[in-house]
Amino acid sequence: MRLFVALLLDPAWIETLEQVLRQLRALDRDSSVRWVDARSIHLTLKFLGEVEEPRVDELIERLDAAVATRSAPRLALGGLGAFPTLKRPRVIWIGVEEDGRRLAPLQSRIEDAAAAMGWERERRAFQPHLTLGRARDPRRSRGGRTSAPVASHLAALPGIAVAAPAPSLQTRLALVRSHLGPGGARYESLHRWHLPET
Repeated sequence: MRLFVALLLDPAWIETLEQVLRQLRALDRDSSVRWVDARSIHLTLKFLGEVEEPRVDELIERLDAAVATRSAPRLALGGLGAFPTLKRPRVIWIGVEEDGRRLAPLQSRIEDAAAAMGWERERRAFQPHLTLGRARDPRRSRGGRTSAPVASHLAALPGIAVAAPAPSLQTRLALVRSHLGPGGARYESLHRWHLPET
């Protein structure tokens, strides 16, 4: 089964992300990007990939220990961006900013727990973001175009996060299973943790 560990977002964030996605879809006239459903957006802390079912119980136990002393991070939505660059976007995202210093230690403890079971550590620095869309293969997009039109407008939306909710505690952590299908991924929480607010 395909698994990852993520923070599940405050419902107020989902409403804001739906507004952001509406604006981005309006810019994407040739459907060059596959936009995600706002209700499925989450903050990935560790992607695990394919995991054999017998390992899941041990993984949950190790994650239990890893997050036992961690408190909920206070997060806010940031600005829009793209990987690898705005000029050649493959993944379009909105950044996550932290009020405090809880997110990186939480992510690091989860990384340690996974590494103790044999998962390779992420080599890139943790860059918290929420994926909004992925550029389609130009051969599959309407008109055969790339996502350049969307990229050219990203910089024109600097105020998009202004209407976002105030920084809030994100208390819901989950081990999530991803079910891949022709209509996109469907997510199922296998185990949840409630991170304390203090």
